[in-house]
Amino acid sequence: MIAKVNYLKRLIAFEGLSLKDFASGIEVNSNFLNSIVNGKRTTSPKTANKIAKRLNVDIKDIFIFIEEKEEVK
Repeated sequence: MIAKVNYLKRLIAFEGLSLKDFASGIEVNSNFLNSIVNGKRTTSPKTANKIAKRLNVDIKDIFIFIEEKEEVK
């Protein structure tokens, strides 16, 4: 899952929390969250769901779903 970067950043800022505090609240590493928020890393549906629930938004509003590529045999 890829974050919709600008929207996600605005939502977290609207909560009045630093990324570190937000990460702590959803029990993820702050460096990892920073990478997600800045579009440098993808995340699992589980973590994306934690973020969406904390922000009270639908997961599809802040993440783009990507399908894993099938292995070529």
